[in-house]
Amino acid sequence: MEDKLFGGVNMTNLPKVTIRDLAESGVHFGHKVSRWNAKMAPYIYGVHQQNRIHIIDLRKTLPLLEAAMKALYDVASQDGRILFVGTKFQALDIVASEAVRCGQYYVNDRWLGGMLTNWNTVSSSIKTLIQYEKILNDEDSILTKKELGNIEKKRKKLDKELGGIREMGAVPDILFIIDTNKEHIAVKEAKKLGIPVVGVLDTNSDPDDIAYPISGNDDSRKSIELYCKLAADSILAGIESSLTRSRVKDDELIQEKEGGIVQTKKKRMKDETEREKALEECDGDIKKAVDRLRTIGFAKADKKSDRVASDGLIAMCLAKNYGVLVKVNCETDFVARNEKFIALVSNLASIACQERCTSLDELKNAKYEDVGTVQEAIISGTSVLGEKLELSNLCYLETKDGIIAGYVHGDMHGLGKIGALVALQSSGDKQEIGKQIAMHVVAMKPEALSIDDLDQEKLNNERSIIEEQVKSLNKPEEVAKKIVDGRMAKYYEEVVLLEQKFIKDDKMKIADFIESSAVKLANYKLLTLDGANK
Repeated sequence: MEDKLFGGVNMTNLPKVTIRDLAESGVHFGHKVSRWNAKMAPYIYGVHQQNRIHIIDLRKTLPLLEAAMKALYDVASQDGRILFVGTKFQALDIVASEAVRCGQYYVNDRWLGGMLTNWNTVSSSIKTLIQYEKILNDEDSILTKKELGNIEKKRKKLDKELGGIREMGAVPDILFIIDTNKEHIAVKEAKKLGIPVVGVLDTNSDPDDIAYPISGNDDSRKSIELYCKLAADSILAGIESSLTRSRVKDDELIQEKEGGIVQTKKKRMKDETEREKALEECDGDIKKAVDRLRTIGFAKADKKSDRVASDGLIAMCLAKNYGVLVKVNCETDFVARNEKFIALVSNLASIACQERCTSLDELKNAKYEDVGTVQEAIISGTSVLGEKLELSNLCYLETKDGIIAGYVHGDMHGLGKIGALVALQSSGDKQEIGKQIAMHVVAMKPEALSIDDLDQEKLNNERSIIEEQVKSLNKPEEVAKKIVDGRMAKYYEEVVLLEQKFIKDDKMKIADFIESSAVKLANYKLLTLDGANK
């Protein structure tokens, strides 16, 4: 059977979408009848009598959406630049993450007047942003803390406004816009420069000046997710098509603009092009080369890789006989309290527990929803939140006979700055006992479970120091030995869990509490934000 073609494009390469998909995402819901734009009448099916809102005709939306997907596919297959634009609250993170996923560019904070028509000034601002980053990363800087703080504020402002286009290099070849009413300045600038626009148009929108209109709900988060996902998938399909041509052809027809006139000429593909490099690095594997090119879209995150991520959160997830602690760092407490960051850290702990990841590499390579891998989710999060994010540690604890209990100290939706897991060998439900021991571990931060578990070299060094101190007291040998033993016992109380006094009752040691609770403490794990881990 022949492949279905759409305008010269093999539709089997494009993402599939049906009217059912559109309906399930709420694409057919328009605005109140009183807010409509009469120019949208051809795309409206009728009126919902109870709610008095317009219902969009999905039979007309579907071919419009397919035409828009084809346009994005065509631009991507010709190595064009595609700019995602969506600054309304519902679209912020979706626009950024999907643009990054397909290696393109985005504006999700606010559209600056002249962002396209005054590109030279915008380019200058991007250079300023890069210069600020160099200053802040300079370890030998002679600037004062106050001066560096002022520069950091300016950097954050510029990064928020221009971070999504800092690698774009020139004006885009096509715009993909959510809500053309809100982004009317972007539409006007694109029209002035002759840049085509793919735009989502609700019933209150003006379809004029939109080359590829998509009639549909532009307020629903679920609808926006569908539009952006289809756009990103179409772009990735176009990149794959481009790579296929690069592999099978040495020459191709390309179009170049010279003096405003579009000329077509034959040009041999050079090894220096990104596509050829990607194919060479991946030994001709197109799928791998697509992934390689997608990393171009992660450049924004890479620029933040040298920054120090000293804040963050720790999350815990427990099963009956195993549990995990996951630490994700960010740069500031502001992001650590962000709902998106909190959700990301919680999700990573759940994935680590579900997949029983015992190492960071296993977790980084685990699948993360529709984003790809966990590592790609971290990179995408860096782009969306505007700070360096780092999946920095994972603790896994398991027991064959018993339970795993734990505790995380903090006030952010069950997440915090320090956490502990304990493995108990027992019969029956001893979760509360385990939690109390974990709370003690978090408070006292022991270095070892028992004296035998202490690092022998460190232990010998500590004893040598104490012996030298006691030697200077000129005490009799037997007295000196008792003093050394007493100080070593005090040292054990500080660093050995079983020797420590129970934080809830200092009249007993943890070992006594464990014995009275009819359990055996097999092991424990401690994870802190500042790196003091066991």
